Amino acid sequence: MKINPFESPFEGYEIRQHLTNPNISAGRHSYYSGYYHGCHFEENVRYLAPDRTDVDTLRIGKFCSIGSGAVFMMAGNQGHRHDWASTYPFHYMPDFFSAEDGFLRKGDTVIGNDVWIGTEAMIMPGINIGHGAVIAARAVVVRASLLMQLSEAILRRLSVVGSMTKMLSSCWNWLGGIGLMTRYVGMLILSPAVMWPASVRNVFDVAFGIMHELLLPGIAEAKQSPARV
Repeated sequence: MKINPFESPFEGYEIRQHLTNPNISAGRHSYYSGYYHGCHFEENVRYLAPDRTDVDTLRIGKFCSIGSGAVFMMAGNQGHRHDWASTYPFHYMPDFFSAEDGFLRKGDTVIGNDVWIGTEAMIMPGINIGHGAVIAARAVVVRASLLMQLSEAILRRLSVVGSMTKMLSSCWNWLGGIGLMTRYVGMLILSPAVMWPASVRNVFDVAFGIMHELLLPGIAEAKQSPARV
């Protein structure tokens, strides 16, 4: 009889402490809670060979919350070519092994920091999910999340203050340790913005400044346009 690695629906574990597949990585404090499906996180990462270095990888950021049964599909198109006469993976069947291999990689699957993935959601191969995204339970994610697209748009407008990569990484690295983290998480939730550490205020000021620059021209243009009947 298979033993459930979780004793309670309210229990989870830090993913990086339970990884055996070198093609999967997870940042600190990202956790998986899998009581209702009774299996370890790695069992929900499909078709990712641990003994190969020529495959796409799964990379998960810090402070992510992953619900029971969330699935990460890997292995690219798994040999199915929708642009060929048939989607059947002939090459992988004994009777047709000499057929051309239709396998195509999709690229690494990357989950940003502070992403919440609901129970039984399915992340398709090669997806990039941006920081702070929320994926609904049983959702099927087939393209990059809006936050990732927004991050890319902001990156193009960030010549004044430096790279977006540096700004985003500072959000997750300014906390010196677990003690400081506990202290400042409380401040972020309970205190006005004036009490936030300067590094966080600077990041928020930059982000709001960029959004102001991105949105205001469109609003002004809409106000100036004649009304349509």
